[in-house]
Amino acid sequence: MAGGIVLFIISLRMIFPGERTRSTRVIRRIIPLPISTEPDEPNAYETFVVGQRVRMRRSPHAGMIGALSNLPSGMSLLPSGLRAPAGEVKLENGTTVLVPLVNLEVVG
Repeated sequence: MAGGIVLFIISLRMIFPGERTRSTRVIRRIIPLPISTEPDEPNAYETFVVGQRVRMRRSPHAGMIGALSNLPSGMSLLPSGLRAPAGEVKLENGTTVLVPLVNLEVVG
């Protein structure tokens, strides 16, 4: 935000005495509001740790949220037959799935 302020625009529709309700005047004011602090820069990357809340980015579990329950070292054999770094995620519904780490994003 330029200049460290937020512009807040107010539009008021006023009816003045003696005027018909159909005729209205619109008054617009811009009120500069100071920003107390700038938001923190997001981390460039996160290191996965057991217990961390994650969201799946690809199907068949796209959008589901769970917690990392295990991070096997090395490559894991996935259901598709590929080998990739993966983690076991315990979903909110209680099931545990093996998901490639590239398909996970940290939540919170």
